[in-house]
Amino acid sequence: MSKIYLALTTAICGLFCGCYDGEIECYDSDRFVSLRVISTTNIDSVYFFLDDQRVCNKETGIDQKWFLCDDSTNKVPVYIQPTSDTIPDGCELRAGLWICMEHKNGLRQLPSFEYNPDNCVVSQAYPIWNGFSCEIDPFDGVELGKSKLSLQVFSDEKEVRIETDYVVAGGYNVNIISEQDSSMWFSYKKNPLDLINNVPDRTTRNGCYDGYCVMTLPMVLDRYCYDK
Repeated sequence: MSKIYLALTTAICGLFCGCYDGEIECYDSDRFVSLRVISTTNIDSVYFFLDDQRVCNKETGIDQKWFLCDDSTNKVPVYIQPTSDTIPDGCELRAGLWICMEHKNGLRQLPSFEYNPDNCVVSQAYPIWNGFSCEIDPFDGVELGKSKLSLQVFSDEKEVRIETDYVVAGGYNVNIISEQDSSMWFSYKKNPLDLINNVPDRTTRNGCYDGYCVMTLPMVLDRYCYDK
């Protein structure tokens, strides 16, 4: 649940406030929420609103665009016992074992500055997913549990306003998934964003609105802690 500005604030405080004393401050997970829009259709930008209050203002650098794809540069080591002096392709001998770097199929989350579509292995099972994240924590001064979620989605010079009946509660990852993509998303055995097994079993569906469906998933941790 880290944010760039929180890391910078911590570093600056360390410079001006003397030596680090090791103290931490913890908050219950019900004071946090993660909002994420996910679609295989390109999205240029997303504005998140709780009632009429915009959260994760893009100008502050808080909302984050990212991509999910089967990245061909994501290699995993495979160790093979040598049976001859012939070196397999893409392998090298280390300590009596062939170390072979093989591609492992699966979705990998990439920040926008790392994303290169030429490195994505596109298939029916693994398309390129577009996403925007909005992380809300106790430092944002947002009152959770009372405000309805709404969105403004910008793509291909089009603007769509999405009003929902979902009241944003703390302690959840809220995935707003394009309705046409929802079946494919739930076909994955693991959540590509949270690495949680049995995603359909843990996910609560909270209705669809204007082509997008709201799905909630409980956060893994009960508390989150920060250095003071």
